[in-house]
Amino acid sequence: MSKLMHKQNVETVVQAGLGIILVTLFLLSIVGMYQMRDTNRSMSELVHTNQSKVEFAHQMRDAIRLREIGLNKMLALEDAFAQEEELIRFYENAGVYRIARLKLLELPMDNEEHAIHEQLTSAVRIAQPLNDKAAEQIADGTSRKILKESLNAASRQQQVLLGLLNNLVGIQIQRARNAVVEGGKNYDHSLYIVIIFGTFIIIGALLIVRKVSKYVASKNQELMKKNSQLAEATIKAQAASKTKSTFLATMSHEIRTPLTAIIGFSEVMLESDQTLEDRVKAIKTINSSGKHLLKIINDVLDLSKIEANKLELENVPLSPIELIADVVALIGPLASAKGLILNVRYDLPIPALIHSDSFRLKQIVINLVSNAVKFTESGHIIITASYDVNSNQMGFTINDSGIGMTEKQKDLVFEAFRQADSSTSRRYGGTGLGLSLSKDLAQKMGGDITVESLLNTGSQFKLTVDSGDVADGDFVFHENELTKATMEEDYLQSTDKFSGKVLLCEDNFDNQRLITHFIRKLGPTVDVADNGQIGISMVYKGDYDLVFMDMQMPMMSGVEATQRLREKGYTKPIVALTANAMQLDREDCLSAGCDDFITKPINRKELQKIISRFLQKDRAVVQVEPQIVSDLILDDPELAHLVAKFCKELPANYSDICELEKNKDWAGFSSAIHQLKGLGGGMGYPILTQLTGKIEFQMANEDYKTVHRLVSELGSIVQRISLVSANDESYAMLRENKEAQQKTPRLV
Repeated sequence: MSKLMHKQNVETVVQAGLGIILVTLFLLSIVGMYQMRDTNRSMSELVHTNQSKVEFAHQMRDAIRLREIGLNKMLALEDAFAQEEELIRFYENAGVYRIARLKLLELPMDNEEHAIHEQLTSAVRIAQPLNDKAAEQIADGTSRKILKESLNAASRQQQVLLGLLNNLVGIQIQRARNAVVEGGKNYDHSLYIVIIFGTFIIIGALLIVRKVSKYVASKNQELMKKNSQLAEATIKAQAASKTKSTFLATMSHEIRTPLTAIIGFSEVMLESDQTLEDRVKAIKTINSSGKHLLKIINDVLDLSKIEANKLELENVPLSPIELIADVVALIGPLASAKGLILNVRYDLPIPALIHSDSFRLKQIVINLVSNAVKFTESGHIIITASYDVNSNQMGFTINDSGIGMTEKQKDLVFEAFRQADSSTSRRYGGTGLGLSLSKDLAQKMGGDITVESLLNTGSQFKLTVDSGDVADGDFVFHENELTKATMEEDYLQSTDKFSGKVLLCEDNFDNQRLITHFIRKLGPTVDVADNGQIGISMVYKGDYDLVFMDMQMPMMSGVEATQRLREKGYTKPIVALTANAMQLDREDCLSAGCDDFITKPINRKELQKIISRFLQKDRAVVQVEPQIVSDLILDDPELAHLVAKFCKELPANYSDICELEKNKDWAGFSSAIHQLKGLGGGMGYPILTQLTGKIEFQMANEDYKTVHRLVSELGSIVQRISLVSANDESYAMLRENKEAQQKTPRLV
């Protein structure tokens, strides 16, 4: 019994021992496997950290080399725009260096690496000013001798930086190798444990291997995902860089093109062999190019306002019918010049008035219609106005029979600085801002712009905007209710004159001449001050009725000058004059004490509105009657028969001129006017020469409305010449007066 119990106890002890041994072996095997995993993890992390350090050090080293290369490129380049682009890349590489340095400093490092980083910091403090100095000297056109010294100094310090970075890279590479060797030793030790005890725990080992495999697989997936994200980010960065380069090239082209016309035709006008017609065409080209350049700048400013969320929209009543009429009046001549049919349709009923931003809405519609004209070579353009009662949105649809677009081109058409493709930009020009800006504006106005298009068939752009509260307003239900709207009339008559004394505070000489000319044409006298300090002094010395104050001047700005005048009790009107067109700039000027605000470049109608607001109309303007007596008869009475013959035929000649104008026979009309111009002066009537000269100028300008007014004025002069020439006594009296004046002794 006792033997049996002993045997059982032994078996139990043996079983327990075997169990303990198996458990121990199992635990040792697990420890060995975990040790392998930890070893691999530590080795992987160490290698990854060292690889990251090497990568960031390489980025820093490459950035330094690119900056040194950039300095040499800037020195070799002669084009100012190319130098400026290279200077931008020079500073961008400095940013690459800083970012890589910050990332490198975030990683763990030992004392040796700390020492190298401290040396790098000291070297950068010396190298950075030297590089920036050399770049600024190249941009400023400093002499080669000075540049050579600066470049040599910068290059020497760059070599110091590169040497330190090479040391840092060498340390990391060596440590990566050491990590691999150490990891290999640890791996071998763990492997021995697995081999010794693997026989007893094969099943457990398989499970652990499976678990480890899954763990590694998940890590690999995460790594692949990160690599994919990095590749995607790299592609996006490259695309952004390409877009930026394309934008810079496009903007350079778009700005240089009108500038070339402005400068070129300005020089052409100075040539002595230019005819009147040539000069008028040159002036028109300069004016058109200047407006185009201003539009480019305004588009960029509007886009920056939208991106900064600083664009403010009005909400005023406006007539969609009048808005379309304004657009047609503006774009219609361009369409007619290309032989295109421009039609307007109304999907009735539509509101008679909606509430929106009149200026911005017109800006969008003009852009869409002008684009349709630009990209349509033949056929039609149709503007359709509609109203959706369910969404309370006003719609403007522009259909054209132009070049159309592919699906890929449609996806790009609303991107800023992009057009359908590069060939479109080359052929038709443009910055690619118009549609992007229009879409942003439409969305801010509670709507959107959508496009449908077929290549070589045409396009349809649909603009929608929120109509505001139109529930209680009038609606147009029938076509006979459509009012014929026209472009708004000028605020004042161009012949209105004003009295008063104006002080212009402006530091730019050319602007002084131009603005002074505009103001004097309206009647007031003008004095000029070169800066705010002089302006304050002149205000108290002269009794001025109105002060125009440029906001940015040397010595003392217009803002400071206005504030000082108001603090001293000056109450007469001050109008801010500035090239800054932001709403914030307007508020700054008004808060400084200005009564109104006008932007540069000067709009003559806006200037006339300002003048009319603060100055009185000149009631004392008297029209001086022109001389209607022949100087030829007064000087040589023997030629009276020739003058009499001319005056007798003059009414008939004027009748022929009127008939030619009525029939729009402009070639015959120009010939008759030119003949009368020469003959009138020859017969002693300078008034005829002056007036026909004005008519010739307006003919060259194709301003037929003004031509008609001047022809009517010519009729009045012809009538008075005929009446005076028929009265011999009047000529005799004038000759006697002239002879008496010639006999009167003159005081010396």
